[in-house]
Amino acid sequence: MEEPQLAHQFRGLKGGVTGLSFHPHIKQVAASSLDSNIMVWNFSSENNLKALRYSGHTDAVLDIQYSPSGSLLASSSKDRTIRIWVVKSVKGQSTDFKGHQGPVRSVDFNSDGSKILSASDDKSIKLWTVEKQRFIKSFNGHNNWVRSAKWSPDQKMIASVSDDRSLKLFDENTGKEIHSFNEPGRGFGQCLSFHPSGSCIAIGTSDKKVKMYDIRTMKLHQSYTSHTGPVNQVAFHPSGCYLLSCSSDGFVKMFDIIEAQPVYGLTGHKEEVTAIEFSPKGEYFSSGGSDNAVFVWKSNIDSSSSNSLKDKNVKDGNTVRALSELDLNKSDYENIEKQSILKKNPLEQDVDTTTLKAEINRLNQKVETLTQTIFYMEKRMTIVEEQLKLYTDPSIGESETCEY
Repeated sequence: MEEPQLAHQFRGLKGGVTGLSFHPHIKQVAASSLDSNIMVWNFSSENNLKALRYSGHTDAVLDIQYSPSGSLLASSSKDRTIRIWVVKSVKGQSTDFKGHQGPVRSVDFNSDGSKILSASDDKSIKLWTVEKQRFIKSFNGHNNWVRSAKWSPDQKMIASVSDDRSLKLFDENTGKEIHSFNEPGRGFGQCLSFHPSGSCIAIGTSDKKVKMYDIRTMKLHQSYTSHTGPVNQVAFHPSGCYLLSCSSDGFVKMFDIIEAQPVYGLTGHKEEVTAIEFSPKGEYFSSGGSDNAVFVWKSNIDSSSSNSLKDKNVKDGNTVRALSELDLNKSDYENIEKQSILKKNPLEQDVDTTTLKAEINRLNQKVETLTQTIFYMEKRMTIVEEQLKLYTDPSIGESETCEY
C-alpha cells in the first residue's frame, strides 16, 4: 500500500477543529470549530475550492455530520443545542433542538436520516426525530460526561463512551443497557467508531490507547499503544481492514487491523490533531487540528483489499483458524495485545519492552516449574512400577523367600 498523500489544505476557521464530515455524494468536507462556526469546502477540482461559512451557534461547535442524503448537516454545540442546517441554503438556514442541560458533544444520523442521536455533558444520550424536531427518548446509565454516541450499522444498538470510563451498549428499541465495558486505570474513552460489519467497536482513550472490542464475545480484541498523547478520534475505512486515529501528540496513525500492526504515522498539523474522518468510499480522509487547519489526504487504499488478503492464522480464544475460513466482512480479528508483539512495524515499535521481558521471565519460570514437576512425576512412576513388579512377578517373590 502506498503512503497517503496530502491533496488539499483548507484554512479560514479561527478556532481549533472539533469535527469533520464528508458529503455522501460529492467532493465536499465540512468542519466544526471552537470559534462557534462551521465551514464547508468543495474540492472537486483545484480551481473550484469554494468555501461556505455557517453561523448560528453561540458557543463552540463540538461535532458535525452530513445526513445520508447529503441535504442536511447536523451540528452540536457547547451552547447546549443541536442545529440542523439546509445544505443548499447559502445563508445557512437552520433549526435548533433544545433539551440538553449541558454541552452537546456529538451528533449522529440514523441510516435513513429520519432520526438523530446526541450525547451530552448532562450524562444523557437523546434521540430525536428530524422532520418534526421532536424528542423521542433518553438513554441513561452513564454517571459522567458522555463524549460520543453512535448507531450500530444495523441500527439496533447505540454505543457510547463517557468520562465514567465505560463503553456502553444500549438497545435502540427499548432504551435498556445491554452491556458495559469498563476501562481499567484512569483512562476513559473519548471517541468511538463502529466497524462497518457492526461486529466490533474501536475507541480512543485519554490514556493514549486505541482499542477494539468484539461485541459478539463482549471482549477486548485489539489494543494499540502507538500514540504518546490522548487519542481524540478514530475512524474505520469502509473496507473494514484499516483504522485511523488522531492524537494530541500531533500524529495521524493508520492501523492494518488484519495484520494487527500500525502501517503509517502522518504529520503535518502544527499542533494537536483533534478530528479525523474517511470519505464514504474511503478514497480520501480528512484531518483537523488545534492549528485551525483542515487537510484532505488521498488514502491510497485499495477498496478491494479485503478480498486480496493473504491466508494467515487468526487466534480466537482456544481455536486457530485460517483467514480463508472466516467471513472477513464479519471481522473475526485477532486479539493482538500480547499475541502479535513481534509483528509490529520495525519502524514504529509500540511495545513496552519492560512488560515484554517480564512476560518472558514469567513464562520461563512456568516452564521450569513444569519441567521439575514432570521430573518428580517420572521418579514416582518408576517407584510405583518397581513396587508393582514386586507384587506381580512370581520369580521375584521366590528369590526373596530363598534369601530369607
